[in-house]
Amino acid sequence: MKKEIYSTISKFYPFKSLDSFALTYHSINDFNHDFTPKLYQLQLDSFFEQIRFLKHKNIESPDHVEDLFNPNRKCILTFDDGFSELFEICLKQLEHYNFHSHIFVCPKFIKSNKKEYLSNSQITEMIKSKKITFGSHSFSHLNLRKLNVKDLEYEIEYSKKWLEDKFSIPINNFCYPFGQYNQKVVDIVKSKKYNHAFTTQFGTISKNTDPFQIPRIDIWNKDSIGDFNLKIEGKYNWHNNIHFLKKLIN
Repeated sequence: MKKEIYSTISKFYPFKSLDSFALTYHSINDFNHDFTPKLYQLQLDSFFEQIRFLKHKNIESPDHVEDLFNPNRKCILTFDDGFSELFEICLKQLEHYNFHSHIFVCPKFIKSNKKEYLSNSQITEMIKSKKITFGSHSFSHLNLRKLNVKDLEYEIEYSKKWLEDKFSIPINNFCYPFGQYNQKVVDIVKSKKYNHAFTTQFGTISKNTDPFQIPRIDIWNKDSIGDFNLKIEGKYNWHNNIHFLKKLIN
């Protein structure tokens, strides 16, 4: 019921964006697992229907985050948590569509050796592709708003260092776990020599967007292609700022 209400509100939302945007994905699979909510687990057919839709609209997928701040409309795909199915999807399938993948990983998940997460060898192989960029999703995937400064610096700085040392790659981009952050968190991310940081706030990207509070568009498992189109047009942006509607729906 909530989804239908969201969709109805979005259809009548007067704003329409022609700005660039970043899409947020988590797990792409046909079987579901317990490592992320089902809301964030898309079936393969749905995912590639969305990719083909973007190609049909001639929306370019740049290699670098900086390109999103330019006037021409572009899109990047971001994947949070680093689930193992991305090895096949990003390395062998998305390259076919010429789409760049930005994957935010946590060293704790990689070190767990659980089959659900990307392994050292998979990441090493993916790094060879010019169409895949890795970023930090903190070290342990904790709510950064709840941490003291010492623990914050560990989560933000050591995750970058661990990934750079382990895989010999630059880690320039950060993604706030659960979308939870405040000014203290932002300031520490800036101080640790990241170039950009992504949120989970709905929104599109322009030259005026704060590079350390970049909004994204959350994609859900039951989104129709019509819902998807509304989202990339910015029709779900009301989700961030009309708090009384959220309370009404909940």
